[in-house]
Amino acid sequence: MTRPRWALRVLGLALLAACAAPRPKAAQAEYDAWVARLDPAVPDAAAAASACRALGRSGRPEAVEPLLKVWDALLERKFHRFGLPPELEAVRAAAAEALGLLGDIKAVPVLRRGLLDEDRTVSARSAEALALLGDAGSAPALARLAEGQDEGLAQTALEALGAVGGAGAEEALRKALDGPRPFLAVTAAYGLGLRSSVVGRLRLEGWLEESAEPTREGILAAHYLAKLGVPSGVPFLAKLAKDGPPDLRLLAVDALGKTGRAEAVEPLAPAAADKEPSTRVLAALALGRLPGKKAETALRALAVDPDPGVAKAAGAALSERGAR
Repeated sequence: MTRPRWALRVLGLALLAACAAPRPKAAQAEYDAWVARLDPAVPDAAAAASACRALGRSGRPEAVEPLLKVWDALLERKFHRFGLPPELEAVRAAAAEALGLLGDIKAVPVLRRGLLDEDRTVSARSAEALALLGDAGSAPALARLAEGQDEGLAQTALEALGAVGGAGAEEALRKALDGPRPFLAVTAAYGLGLRSSVVGRLRLEGWLEESAEPTREGILAAHYLAKLGVPSGVPFLAKLAKDGPPDLRLLAVDALGKTGRAEAVEPLAPAAADKEPSTRVLAALALGRLPGKKAETALRALAVDPDPGVAKAAGAALSERGAR
């Protein structure tokens, strides 16, 4: 059985939704350069994946067509060669994510096919994209994924079910809520919360109230509560990020960033000032996911950190949010 990916990359719909918010259109020269990197004859997979991500955030609706083209070309190559190397599967995953961010329903058939892909990352990114597109028709396939043995992918599917609704979505979420796998139960509660279910929110709050000691499930529940806008989520994570056990402290820092909420900035201050560069890098990554001027100010301070790894992470986060 695949180990649960409770470290909260699982889906990040709130973060992706923030990325999908309207942005200024990229310049034509930039757009043309990104499209040129998608040429299947060019064997630079890393550049192609980066170009897909850039196109997803380009603010240019016409980017859908080259993304669909590269998807089709790689899928044809996969069939003819009985598989693709991991670096080319990564291009397909990046294309799926970008198609979701662009918000064009023309991508729905491709993404529904992506849900069934044997590459787990392609499948997960397709689920994320369909959730952003609000494709209720994908609910039956998502429900099947939610019952699979890969718990990370099942979590992704449950989050997406909460976002899209559709036939059988609530039934699948309630089944996972009462099932034997704790991380899936927490995620199902969040999915129900997205569907405005009081039961989902109450179950998430119950994980916090009933835990005698902090747990990974509790961190996940607090993260989801924060994403739902419930006040108890961020304070729970803030306390752990400040003085929790070392392993849970780092998870809480990561979770604060992935809430996507401005009130999570201040609780990240201890991590941003930590003596360990690796913790400061994690703080920079977390701050990069949060909105507002306070997050940007904190990132600017980390961008001149004496440790080059910290400075690089903060600089990349500033660049991603368009800060100069």
